[in-house]
Amino acid sequence: FKIKNEGVKSLIIRKISSPCSCIQIQNLSGREIKSGEELVFTAILDGKGRERGNVTKSFYMYVNDPKNSILQFSVKASFR
Repeated sequence: FKIKNEGVKSLIIRKISSPCSCIQIQNLSGREIKSGEELVFTAILDGKGRERGNVTKSFYMYVNDPKNSILQFSVKASFR
């Protein structure tokens, strides 16, 4: 995933959470993204025990933006 700070102030990641333990995300809490900078990070969907088919799981990034404080990301996969 890639996130770009298009604001004027630094964007601070407060926490990342997922309602599903099947998504593994690196710990980015406290990370600062300065104005104009980008952050690239990885989220991994663990397919152990999953049945065949398409799956979409979401996770959330909480940031210091007063207008958009919760960013939602989705991981899509097809298990065969």
